[in-house]
Formats: sequence, structure tokens, C-alpha cells
Amino acid sequence: MKGTWYKYYAPTNLGVERLPPKTVICHYFKDVSFLRPVLLGTFRFDKKGGWPDPHERGEHTSPFLIYPAKEDVPLERLKEHQERMKDIRSSKELYASCWMIKETDSALMWSGREHGACIFSTIDDVVGALNVEDYEIVCGQIRYTNSRYESHNFADFIFEKAEEYSEEREFRFYLDQDGDKDYKEIAIDPSVLIHKIILGPKVNFPTPSQYKLGETINISKTKLKL
Repeated sequence: MKGTWYKYYAPTNLGVERLPPKTVICHYFKDVSFLRPVLLGTFRFDKKGGWPDPHERGEHTSPFLIYPAKEDVPLERLKEHQERMKDIRSSKELYASCWMIKETDSALMWSGREHGACIFSTIDDVVGALNVEDYEIVCGQIRYTNSRYESHNFADFIFEKAEEYSEEREFRFYLDQDGDKDYKEIAIDPSVLIHKIILGPKVNFPTPSQYKLGETINISKTKLKL
């Protein structure tokens, strides 16, 4: 599906820049075995509702507004807030994939993924590799802020994260499809998706045939001292 059209979220009024489509991004797998389905032509999107961070799942929300004690809460403002909280909680049904904006591997991201792998691509090649219809992918750079749930825009919330995670430099893809399962596997063209692979520090370096890599894929082991 090379050349698939997609929606790009970049609220410049919030200081989020629109990255060039050839921006290099990378995706980490916790275990190298998770790489095999990708090499065989499927890529997995997980529902936000299964993520460990309750803020990311949209669970740390309240139907009540915090207002000064001596002020009345406008009824319309309260209704608006409650509707927004419903939208935020519903975001747990979205399928997403998280990537890092970086051209080299990261010691931070190898933590807990020592037996894993990292694949490198670009924004447009991730979308181009996915067998999806036009505009079924919504993507954008994550904005790191501790002033969360303030915006009236649902998209602001699903592309926000607490400042403590800013070193992740995350770029996120959402799949605009419904489903009952906790994950969805999408057919891909691995020759478009994967530019190179770096293996974790505790992975035995494989022969190309061991992981069905083919002779043309650039594969190496991390050189970072962890």
C-alpha cells in the first residue's frame, strides 16, 4: 500500500511541529521473537486500554471540575467537561503503535528490552507498508505536558503524555478501525517497513536464515554499553 494517504496531527498552536515524512523513527520489541511476525508480513497494533499507564488508558479522569470555592460552576461548562471525560475514557478502545524519533538506538529504550530488537523506518514508510485504506491511519508527534485534560480537542489528549516521559521522543500511529480484540494484526510489506534492525545486548546474533531475514536486510547488534 505504498503511497497510502494518512492524517497527520500537528497542533502548531500548542508548539507541535509537523515532521518531514522522511523523518527516521524506530520501534522496539521487548523480545526478539516478536520480530518474526513482522518479517513474515504482519504488524501488531495494541489497544490503549491494555497499556500500563492509567493516564494513557484514560482512567485518571473525573466528572467533576475544580473551581474556586466561592464561585458557581457554570452548568454548560460542567456538561462540556463531563462529555470530554467520556471521550477520554473511550480512547482505551483505540489501536495504537508507538515509535521513537531517533536515528540511532537508545540506552533508555533498551531498559527492560535487553532480549529484544529495534527496527528503523520513516514516517511515510510505516504508513506505506501497512495494508490499510486511505486515511485509516492518524499519526503525530507526542506533546509532553503536565497540564493534561485541559483541551477541548479529543486529538490533543490522545497525542499527549506527562513530561516525565519526554526522553522517549514518541511518535504515535493510531489505526482508525474498530475491533473486539486487545490487538489487531495488519498485513504489511516488510521490505518497505524495515530499513534496518538492531538487536538487543543480550540477543545472540542470528544467521539470516534463523529469523528469515533475507540477505538484503541490514542487521547488527547494539554497540551501546549497557
